[in-house]
Amino acid sequence: SPAIGVCFDTGHANIMAPASGKDLSRYPEWQLERNWRGNLIWEDNALELLKDHVVTTHIHDNSGYTDHHGMPGDGTIDWAALIPQLRSCPRMLEYQTEVDISDGENWAGTLLAPPGGYSIKRLVDTFRGLGF
Repeated sequence: SPAIGVCFDTGHANIMAPASGKDLSRYPEWQLERNWRGNLIWEDNALELLKDHVVTTHIHDNSGYTDHHGMPGDGTIDWAALIPQLRSCPRMLEYQTEVDISDGENWAGTLLAPPGGYSIKRLVDTFRGLGF
């Protein structure tokens, strides 16, 4: 239905992408079991497959192994390649930050933020630098 759209999550796509040298043993066991029942299926072109249905996106970065919700540029996502792909989604309505600005740990493990967390200024500057 044209009334239903998809939220593309940059971090989730990064976890599922088969990057060169990615090692299945580096995924947390709980994540493999909870998310894929032990059978992770890598998907190299998730955005291309979903492109015509994407209406919003959650923007954050991670290591490619767990969902740290880090600042773009602090993980392994290739933002220079991803941003034009996101902008080419014909139904895109909005871009949402899903950066966890705190430091320490969350359910996914150690966060990417520096001690003291990310500042709002850094968040705004980073997203402006990406063209938002």
